[in-house]
Amino acid sequence: MISIPGTLSVYNPQTRLTMFESGPETSTTSVIFLGGLLDGYHAVPYLPVLGRALAERGVSLIQVMLSSSNIGYGTSSLLQDTQELDILFAFLREERAKTRLFVIGHSTGCQQIIFHSHHGQHKLAVQGIILQGPVSDREFMVSSLDMYGKYLRLAQRMILDGKQPCILV
Repeated sequence: MISIPGTLSVYNPQTRLTMFESGPETSTTSVIFLGGLLDGYHAVPYLPVLGRALAERGVSLIQVMLSSSNIGYGTSSLLQDTQELDILFAFLREERAKTRLFVIGHSTGCQQIIFHSHHGQHKLAVQGIILQGPVSDREFMVSSLDMYGKYLRLAQRMILDGKQPCILV
């Protein structure tokens, strides 16, 4: 079980998007973790260790939920992620007095922060970016189209044959 003490806060009251901050919350320096495809809080096993190491240096760790997090993947866009990150960065600077923000993008989170660094209103709020395990979901999906086509044909055949619903793997 992953357990990290911290505070869950709403950073966007209109959409009820939240962030989880661990370590010294009064710190003016924070590292923001953006997870990958289908990730939510405590997405990777190294976060507790990272959080403790940052706290020892007086830095807080912030995990963030975007509309595209968890099961929201595929229902959003990089532009929407960028707008939500802008709201987060403004909240952290204005409401929490954060002056130094660094972002770790994990997997899909890398795409989000790279896109934000080109198109975000608050892109200058970020002092540094770490890309950990960068991937392109779009390239993966394109390379997987043949497999999806096979599964689609199999599912259609199963429906015509009156087979019971099942998960295709």
